[in-house]
Amino acid sequence: MSSHAREESHSAKICRGDAPRKPKARLDRALMHKEFLNHELKDDNSRSSCPLEALELPRLRRCAFDVSTLHIIGPVNPIQTRFEERVDGGLDGYNWQIRFGERGPFVLKVFWDQEPPTPPLYYALQRECQAAAVLQLMQEALAQDDPSLDPVLVYPEPCDWREGYENMLAFSDEWRRKGSPCSASTPMTEITSMPRIRKCYGWIKIAGDILYQLPPLWQPPHLKIEKIPRQIERNKEYTALVYEYVEEGENNAEVIQESLNFFRDAGFSHTRISLARNWKKRVYLSVNFIPGLDIPSIKMPTILEALAEKSVAKDFNCILGVAGSNTACDTTISIEQWHSWEDFTYNNIKQIFKKDLGRRYKGENEPSPLPMDLDVFKEDATQDALGRFPVPIVNYALDSSGGSEHFGRGSRCETNDMYVPDWSVLSKPHAIEAGMMLNMLPGDTKISSKWRSSMLEDNDGKFDEWKKVLDQVVTYMAWWSARYGFIVTDTEVVALRIHRQHVPDGLAVHRPRRSRRSDATITLSSDPVSIASSEGFQDTDPLLWDFGVEYKAIPWSAHGSGKLTGKLALWALARMASCGDRSIEYSYPGLDTWRTQDTGRGIVHNTSGAKLDNPTKHTEIQQRDHFVHAAPGAGSNTKDLSSDDEDASRSEAYESEAVEEPELPQFSRPASAGLEHTAAVPDAQPAEDRNAWILVKVERRGREYYYKDYKEHRKSSSKSDWEAVDGGYVLRGKRHVYFTKKLP
Repeated sequence: MSSHAREESHSAKICRGDAPRKPKARLDRALMHKEFLNHELKDDNSRSSCPLEALELPRLRRCAFDVSTLHIIGPVNPIQTRFEERVDGGLDGYNWQIRFGERGPFVLKVFWDQEPPTPPLYYALQRECQAAAVLQLMQEALAQDDPSLDPVLVYPEPCDWREGYENMLAFSDEWRRKGSPCSASTPMTEITSMPRIRKCYGWIKIAGDILYQLPPLWQPPHLKIEKIPRQIERNKEYTALVYEYVEEGENNAEVIQESLNFFRDAGFSHTRISLARNWKKRVYLSVNFIPGLDIPSIKMPTILEALAEKSVAKDFNCILGVAGSNTACDTTISIEQWHSWEDFTYNNIKQIFKKDLGRRYKGENEPSPLPMDLDVFKEDATQDALGRFPVPIVNYALDSSGGSEHFGRGSRCETNDMYVPDWSVLSKPHAIEAGMMLNMLPGDTKISSKWRSSMLEDNDGKFDEWKKVLDQVVTYMAWWSARYGFIVTDTEVVALRIHRQHVPDGLAVHRPRRSRRSDATITLSSDPVSIASSEGFQDTDPLLWDFGVEYKAIPWSAHGSGKLTGKLALWALARMASCGDRSIEYSYPGLDTWRTQDTGRGIVHNTSGAKLDNPTKHTEIQQRDHFVHAAPGAGSNTKDLSSDDEDASRSEAYESEAVEEPELPQFSRPASAGLEHTAAVPDAQPAEDRNAWILVKVERRGREYYYKDYKEHRKSSSKSDWEAVDGGYVLRGKRHVYFTKKLP
């Protein structure tokens, strides 16, 4: 029998209703007083059902064996002398082998605490009874042969407390008859069987005095575990559980992994049950390690917490790094100065992306480095180290927030050989029609022995080296028409934002022009066209513009709560480039501000693209300056590499513009939708202004509502993005209106 002692997870909060209340981080004493014992006898033939009420308030049934025939036959793990270590118990209780008459052997587990302890200690007796009761209910649910019941459908790998709780309730008869709320979501996993778990026969009462009548080596010991005294008192009655006795045997790693997958998908906490001592003959023993309702103890950090953790990058060693000159870029762009990006702050980022940063982080930790992993002597070694340690965490965080942004090599974006940045950020919704991907956030890697953000202020004759790097990175940003960019070194992350600067009238005409067709910049067709600065000259090539640069330098050593870290900065830049405005303009509103939508209906966030129907007392309105608003346009020397619809963003709800609803929907369809066109748009309406109505099916996963856009790309939205109309709901895009008859 294994020692069951080191459990730190919290006891369950069981709330009735459709919207369970998320438990507190510390134990709530009131919950420890909830009933958890059922005086009905545990009879395997008594019922075969799984009522919702029983799952919401699980109570373990009483053991059906005749307690008067109970006979203790010895320790589970016998000892020969008083000085040997007792391994039949732990922090929760102590165990003996028993028989009931001729039946057995069984295991009797007597719990030290018979009353709720003082928090933060957990009430082991209550928690184990609840866990065993839930497992019994799940077994009965899967054993039923009732055609009126749907399959048990659960979220695969639940990412938070709510999904885990709903997975547990999905076993109930009520959810299976009516259709579980999560069954409308995709993808779902069907559970058809349970792993082999040591059987619990229910609870009994036993007097402490009986245990002291045993032989000396069998009597309950007086222990001190984690500085907590543990003993059984003679004059006290104890509640104990009766378990199946499992003999020693070999384990099987595959079977154990399948069991762990079940516990996870059924909504259990199982952070420690993979310990080998908790298994015998591939049978899981320690029910208290999987508290059935202790779902909140799935200790998954939020995205913000994951991005605030220390990075291995803080320990990079560049003492022997190469010195010398940085690469000079063949460009007409010249940067002589930069200014602090004042509103790129922790508080602004947290406020703007509060919802995303509060989601659960579903990814790995940075791996532990070997000593030589920390030695970075050249730029390529720095790039490799960054790509191995901090950057994967940023990518996991982006994926956890529901987006598809991804940091990787700049070479994966096909472009001119002269302008290949070290880093790119791609997003599937921003794919180029020709199969090419748009680099929304160009970045470059440098080594601190050759470049530092402080070079401009150091007055050590390094201005030219500082300038070479800025000229190079801003050229990459101009090539990709990207408002945001970054520089990473072994010591810091430097976030960049560029803006256009005015050129005196007539000067642009005399600018040197590039004749090579391959030097055309990458632009979005939806970007507004620049205003020519001189008659006869259309200033649409960003490689010929003058730029101002704003920067924020964040050392890799920054970490902890409330700090702007390098990982958080990279994550925020990727979200800003993907979800919000990214065109290069002469000036920008404040980072955490809103503006009126072009349609005049509602407001849109200037950085995140989020939308509200009406301003609140917390929204600051700052309109864009339309006179100076300018960005690359569709000149003859530009490649239009964006889709023809702004719907191609991650969430059309963030990119959409409200349009007037026609009297009758005009449904268009993706190739596989199977819908025929209805009434045509009036001929007087220009073709490019017609709003195509697309009938879609909306599926729910948690609080997100998913649908497929006109290109069959899966998009997410919130319920508030859908407007109720006659016969259904619509989500309005810039060029398409999506219609569904009902929302899940």
